[in-house]
Amino acid sequence: MQKINNHRIIGYWLPFIVWIIVILMGATLPIGHYIHMRRGIDKWVHGFEFFVLILLALRAFSHARQALFRRAFFFVSILFSVLLGLFVEVYQSFLPWRRMDFADFRADIAGIAVASFVFFVWRFLNARPVGD
Repeated sequence: MQKINNHRIIGYWLPFIVWIIVILMGATLPIGHYIHMRRGIDKWVHGFEFFVLILLALRAFSHARQALFRRAFFFVSILFSVLLGLFVEVYQSFLPWRRMDFADFRADIAGIAVASFVFFVWRFLNARPVGD
């Protein structure tokens, strides 16, 4: 039996899982009935949620035990985040107090794209020359 690395679970996977739960809870709540956001603010919220999600996904999948996830962590992280954004919108279409909104999904994709760009810039700036 393989020993479970608690640091890997707590440090890399727990924040990712908690953030997914936060997104799903936010997608379920009847926001429009209790909280009234100015027009367009919800798109910024969607972008921020998925900006954070993809960064946490990149961090978690890059430290996965499975070699396949570690090698393809960028692709897996993007795929997971996009599919979660799509799932949230479809899920909301079944809730009587929510609705599916393609603009929300586009905001999710925008958050993923911006965070991916930030990640690449950060990796480029922190790359060490060969031999250091």
